[in-house]
Amino acid sequence: MKKITTLFALTILSMGSYAEEPNENWKVLVGSGQSHVNWGGTKETVKTHDLIFQHETIKADIENSKYKQSFLFEVPLHIVRAPYSSYMTGVNVYHKWQLTSNDKVQPYALVGGGGLYTNANIPGTSSKIRGTYGAGLGLQLNIRKDFKYSIETRFHHVSNGGIKSPNDPLNSHKILIGFDFKI
Repeated sequence: MKKITTLFALTILSMGSYAEEPNENWKVLVGSGQSHVNWGGTKETVKTHDLIFQHETIKADIENSKYKQSFLFEVPLHIVRAPYSSYMTGVNVYHKWQLTSNDKVQPYALVGGGGLYTNANIPGTSSKIRGTYGAGLGLQLNIRKDFKYSIETRFHHVSNGGIKSPNDPLNSHKILIGFDFKI
């Protein structure tokens, strides 16, 4: 666990220099998730608490556009709370589309994936290294210029990509609340 904590700290600190850019944004997302038996071949119910460190790079604005596009780099920590305690961590990259015609409430959609390491020994999942992909919908709420938060729901798929057998997937949903912050 010390190695994982050190990896998170180094990743966040190494990217801190980008936060001064006007087209960069940092966010912390917290929430929980649960896989569902019989959803896309899922055979186990796995429940998690989620902590995600997210760095957003906003693409150059298109003149007179009512939306913006951005790329999200994420370092998630999924604490497995059922069927027993363990963790999952990795790196994800998402593409995000956000409607910006309203200054206060801005809906968005995202899609992406990445890699995941876990010490969870869930029946039917045979590898410590796994792949993940997902998609989500959310709302960014701009309360004040210096205070923004979001609420989103995501579909989250985890499997080992067929590198080892058995390869039962975990298909889950997550509910996340995000808070922007400056570094």
